[in-house]
Amino acid sequence: MLKSLIKAWEFGGNKNNKQKTSQAGGFLIGENMFKIQKLDLLISIYIGFLFSLILPYWLLKYSMSIIETPLVYLGVMWLREEKRK
Repeated sequence: MLKSLIKAWEFGGNKNNKQKTSQAGGFLIGENMFKIQKLDLLISIYIGFLFSLILPYWLLKYSMSIIETPLVYLGVMWLREEKRK
């Protein structure tokens, strides 16, 4: 029972009652449409996961560089003044 449900989910329906796949106006109808929707969902989840990792890291990296740069310049100026004395 479970195997038949898994096969029906993977292939978009029972193979004995297979719908004909046709192309009308550039859209796929039938079994291929199910596969395309499944692939679209996987790609959108993957892209969303990547952006959830990349975006916060990028924001942290650039905000720290904005904060850090003036502090580095102040530190260099302070060390140069001590060397001259």
